[in-house]
Amino acid sequence: MGLINKKNALYWILGLSISLRLCIALMRTDMVWPDEHFQTLEPAGHAVFGFGLLSWEWLKEYRSWIGPGFFVPLFYFLKLLGVTGGMIPVYAARVMLAIFSGLLVLPLSKICDDLKINSTSKWIALGLFAIHPSLLLWGPTTLSDTIITFIYWSLLAYSIGKLNRPILIGFLMSIPFLFKIQSLVFTLTFIAILFVKSKSIQNLAKHLAGVLLAFLVYGLVDFFTYGTFLKSFINQVTQGLAISKSYGTSPFYDYFLKLTTDQGLFIVLFLIFSVVYLLKKKKIKINFNAALIYLPPMAYFVFLSFIVHKEMRFLLPVLPMLYIAIAHCLHFLINERLKKSLHRFSFFYIVVFIGLSIYSVYAASKIPLYLSSVKIDHLEDVIYKDGGLSNGNCIFFHKHNWSWSRGYLVLGQETSFVTKSLDPHKLEIAQFCPYAILPSETLSNWYKKYPKDKWKIFAQEQTNSYILLKFTPTP
Repeated sequence: MGLINKKNALYWILGLSISLRLCIALMRTDMVWPDEHFQTLEPAGHAVFGFGLLSWEWLKEYRSWIGPGFFVPLFYFLKLLGVTGGMIPVYAARVMLAIFSGLLVLPLSKICDDLKINSTSKWIALGLFAIHPSLLLWGPTTLSDTIITFIYWSLLAYSIGKLNRPILIGFLMSIPFLFKIQSLVFTLTFIAILFVKSKSIQNLAKHLAGVLLAFLVYGLVDFFTYGTFLKSFINQVTQGLAISKSYGTSPFYDYFLKLTTDQGLFIVLFLIFSVVYLLKKKKIKINFNAALIYLPPMAYFVFLSFIVHKEMRFLLPVLPMLYIAIAHCLHFLINERLKKSLHRFSFFYIVVFIGLSIYSVYAASKIPLYLSSVKIDHLEDVIYKDGGLSNGNCIFFHKHNWSWSRGYLVLGQETSFVTKSLDPHKLEIAQFCPYAILPSETLSNWYKKYPKDKWKIFAQEQTNSYILLKFTPTP
């Protein structure tokens, strides 16, 4: 009996998976995209704290409040503790998502067991899932896609053993749809596979009844928040394509390129060549359980490929399938002799694995995100702690946009964001703002137009070159 064996290996990998993601959750707070904040945390803050910058999705009744509702209990708990702003709500939300993302090891392990994958292949694949730098970076993100990933794969692992309760299964597998309507592709593909297997119209009707229950929940939330049943669903269906195009278009094959860049060329090539080789050797057999696991995410991937606007974050619910597929391929590729060899040198592999884990955290901490270069959340935290804002006051941005900020949640109250260029004719605007945020390279030009004795450097974002200035009236 060693320190790590078949019985406790899962707990070692689980602990590693959660702890590494927690490291990134606390080390980084920059965003992949403004949606990471303004579609989840900011409206949740609005619901709990009474302030929050509601972006166009909420003003035009385009999004369901179910997504922000995921964070409402956490924010209520923070409110009971006296937290009313600052970076604590952001850190708390990221820590919660990091834990959920790390816990994915458990349902993935169960799915591997359902597929009868040997333990050696399973531990290699789950270990890779636990330490992959890209997955460490995605794990704490407060995106609806991150929430869906945890919910879908957890429910899938549970549902495989409960297929004799069709209404419940139909409802459970529709829960991701509540957070993102495109996730209905997962649900319908899953139900279609069950129907092909059973050929039962009665079971199909019960499965669809479960889906209708999910629609009822979605519709009631819209009714109580917008006053119209399924309001946001109808808006997304009727307006979604046009809005999607307005944010840029990509070719059909673009997701394959994004997947290769995000997960690494080696992983993609390994899966392609392994599947081709195993098919040629006739070792791969697609049974019922395998179809339930692989076909829904594959259908989702194809469906997203037809949508012209593409972002890598939309693929997050598909990524766990890759690691199950890696385990499946290794199951057929690793023979008994190689298994014994791996066990014989297990201590060496553990040392290497620990080294890779440390490197993965370092790599994940250095991967640039889209908004990394304009990160100012800690400057906003300084403003919150300084207490210099009052209702009606503003923050003056130069070469920055309010949608790249953390909105009202970190500031702890509603305020105004004024975004202007360095125009001497706009001096009167800046005078009404007690704070200004600007790139450090523009500081000299700022002082040519604004008095240095009144605008003093108050803080600087450590991860880039943004400076916070505070307006100090002359006594």
